[in-house]
Amino acid sequence: MADKCESNGVVHKDFFNDGRVQALAFKDGKGLKSVGVVGPGLHDFGKADAPETIVVTSGALTINGFIYSTAEGHASCPIKIGDPIVFKADDFASYLCIKG
Repeated sequence: MADKCESNGVVHKDFFNDGRVQALAFKDGKGLKSVGVVGPGLHDFGKADAPETIVVTSGALTINGFIYSTAEGHASCPIKIGDPIVFKADDFASYLCIKG
C-alpha cells in the first residue's frame, strides 16, 4: 500500500495495475488509513510491513483463509508484521485498512 501520503493529500493505488484492487490512502490525526474496493479473485499483497487492521465494510472477503463479512458480524481482521496478506473475493467487497 502507498505509505507515503502527504499530510493533507490523498493517494490512489491500483495494486496490480489491472483495476481489480484499488484504494485511496490518506493520513488523519491518528495515522495512515486506506479505503479500497476488491474485485473477484485471489489477491496476494505479500507480507505486512507494519501492524494493521482490515475492516470489511461491505460484502465478504476471505483474508488469510478466514472469512470476514459484514453479514456475519466478523468484519475486523488484525494483521501482524510479517503476516501474509492474501484476499479472496467471490464478488466485489470494500474495506478500511488502519495502519499501526
